[in-house]
Amino acid sequence: MTTRKKLGLALGSGSARGFSHIGVIRVLEAAQIPIDCIAGTSIGAIVGAFYAAGKLEHYEEFSRQLAWKEILNFMLDPLLPVSGLLSGKKLERFFDSFLQDQNIEDFALPFAAIAADVVTGEEVILTRGNAVKAIRASMSLPGIFTPVYLQDRFLVDGGIVSPVPVHAARTLGADVVIAVNLAAEMSKRTLISSVKATAEHFQSLGHVRDEENDLKENLVQKEMRAIGIELPGFVRETVVKGKNFVEEQAQALEHWFDEKVERGRSVVEETSSLFSDWFKKDEKTAELPNIFGVIFNSINIMQYEIAKSQLRQNPANMLLEPDLAHIRLLDFDRAEECIQEGERVTRAALPKIQELLGL
Repeated sequence: MTTRKKLGLALGSGSARGFSHIGVIRVLEAAQIPIDCIAGTSIGAIVGAFYAAGKLEHYEEFSRQLAWKEILNFMLDPLLPVSGLLSGKKLERFFDSFLQDQNIEDFALPFAAIAADVVTGEEVILTRGNAVKAIRASMSLPGIFTPVYLQDRFLVDGGIVSPVPVHAARTLGADVVIAVNLAAEMSKRTLISSVKATAEHFQSLGHVRDEENDLKENLVQKEMRAIGIELPGFVRETVVKGKNFVEEQAQALEHWFDEKVERGRSVVEETSSLFSDWFKKDEKTAELPNIFGVIFNSINIMQYEIAKSQLRQNPANMLLEPDLAHIRLLDFDRAEECIQEGERVTRAALPKIQELLGL
C-alpha cells in the first residue's frame, strides 16, 4: 500500500494581500486535498493559525465584512514611539476572542509561526506555546508594532528573514510544499516617487536648518556605507529631514500631552484620534500618507528580493503567486478581492498539485 504524501503549506507575508491564503485553502478543501501542516509568516501565520485551530470560517466571515473604520479600531492602540508606534494589544485581544488562549501544540494540525530575533537576526520557528503571542510576534512589523518578548528573545515580523517559509513547512514533516508568495515585484520607480514625495513633504515644513542637515546627512551616509549601502542623495535627504521632523513632533507631542492632562482630557482618546487621522485613507486620492507608502513599499521590495533568493535555494514543490500587486499592503477592506484571487490561482494549479500528491 502506497503511503500518502504529506502536504504542507508555506503561507507568505504580505499584509492585506494575505487574505488570498483563505482562497488557497478553500480550493484545496473543495478538491478534497488534505492539508497536513502549515507554516506561516506574518499574515500567513494569522490565517494558518486560524485554519490549524479549526476557526478559519470565523476569521473569513469577519474579513469579508471588514471596513476601514473597523480596521482602525482594531489596529490603533498607539504609544509614544519607543520600539514601535502601536502596542498590538487590541489585535491580541481580537485573536484571543477566537483562539481562546490555545497553545499551538493543541491545534488539530502541526503549525509554525515564523518570527525574527531583532537582536541576532535569526529566524525563529514557533511551534509551541501560546498561539496568540506567536502570531503577534510573527506580524510585528519593525517600527510599526512593538517587538514581542517570547522565549527569551525580542521577536519581530518573520518577513524580514523568511517571507515564504518553505523550510519551516518541511521541518513540520511535509513531503510536498505548496508555497504562496505575496511579495509583488514592484517597479523601483514606485518606491522612488514615494520617497521623493516624502522628501518634498518634509521640505515644505521649512523647519530644518541647512547646517544641521549637512552634518546629519554626512552621519547617515557614513553609517550606511559601513554596512555596504550607498544611498541616493535624495534618500539621505529624506532620512535626515524625517529625523528632524520626528524630533520636532516629539516636542510638540510633549506640549500637547501636558495641555490635555491639564484639561482633564483622555490622553489615549486624543492619541487615537491623531493616529486615526494619520492612517485614514484620503477619499479623493485613495492613498495612504506618503511616509507609510515609503515604509510598506520598501518592506515589500525587500521581502520580494529575500523570497526570490530563498526560493531559488530551497524551492517549493509548487509556487503560487496571486496577482495582487495592485492591492496595497494596508488594503484590509479588500478581503473579498484577495480571497477570489487566491481561489483563482489555486484552481489553475490543481492538476499539477494532484499530480505531485499522486491523487
